[in-house]
Amino acid sequence: AMTLSLYTGAFYAEIIRGGVNSIERGQWDAARAIGMRRSQVMRHVILPQAVKRMVPPFMNQSIIQLKNTSLVSTIAVADLLYEGQMITAATYRPLEVYTMVAVLYFAVLFPLTLAAQEVERRLARTDAAPEARRRGRLMALARLKWRSSAIRAADSRHSI
Repeated sequence: AMTLSLYTGAFYAEIIRGGVNSIERGQWDAARAIGMRRSQVMRHVILPQAVKRMVPPFMNQSIIQLKNTSLVSTIAVADLLYEGQMITAATYRPLEVYTMVAVLYFAVLFPLTLAAQEVERRLARTDAAPEARRRGRLMALARLKWRSSAIRAADSRHSI
């Protein structure tokens, strides 16, 4: 259990490090330029952006970790698969026992997978909304410029 915890901790630490490092240097510089201390930069600027990037790999790693616990059963640590092996040894009914173990794993992992997908979908929606608004403003500006140039062209034709 200790080895599995250290193994998982290393992955989570890498996800956090990667998320923080993925924020562009300009974000740090801009926050420092307006007088924020390092802790304020991290709390108010970097982490809110980094967390959005960290959630999908964090959820995926958590699901993978849950799957990995079945591998631990080969080391005789009590988990669902290990308990299934014990019941099979006592009842001599491996098909029923392992089918139930598979159903239980599915019952745990499938909702977690759906939840992870929903979180990723929501994060993508919140990231896409400002981009869509920006694109919408740019399109409106382009239409306005086109209309004004079309009006000027029409005016120049009528004034001749």
